[in-house]
Amino acid sequence: MKELKGSISLSLIRNLPYCERMVWFKLNSDIEEPPTPSMILSSERHRDLKRIAESLMLPQPMQFNKKLCHPQIPVCGSPDIISGEERKIIVEYKHFSRERGDFQDFRAQLLTYGWLVQEVEGRVWKLVLMVGREVVWEQEYSYELHISARHLVERLLKILDSPTPPSASYGGKCSYCFFKSVCSSSNQPAEIL
Repeated sequence: MKELKGSISLSLIRNLPYCERMVWFKLNSDIEEPPTPSMILSSERHRDLKRIAESLMLPQPMQFNKKLCHPQIPVCGSPDIISGEERKIIVEYKHFSRERGDFQDFRAQLLTYGWLVQEVEGRVWKLVLMVGREVVWEQEYSYELHISARHLVERLLKILDSPTPPSASYGGKCSYCFFKSVCSSSNQPAEIL
């Protein structure tokens, strides 16, 4: 594996369900994607996270946006809420709701946060995804989920290790992609500007 510049944020995982090329471009091009309204709000939402934790009746102690880094694998992440001591509950909160969708992107991010917490801090009991004011996904954390999350992390690192972007996925999201100006419209590797 090539030398990665520091730890890679697991928040990149949420782009995998859309397109692997997007993930590659985020770290290998000089183009910076502007922050979304949700990203801007995330820096101002500590009070929201406390209110959410109270509404979910989460056990103490609670940690908010705690940055965790894996000791052997160059990844880090900051789950919104880590609750509990021996059996931890991990909560990821997204301020803006979407009208439809299975939230695969947010679930992938939450799943890998669960993996990271289990690897670094101890046993994870449950994963909770809250979008807007509603819990849209809740799952007990299992060995199978842990293995699935590990595979997502390995997939992320493999993409980032490649000297060229992966093949295009040609999903319905290409026309909305911020990186479409540098992404080729064929399966040939795109040129970085």
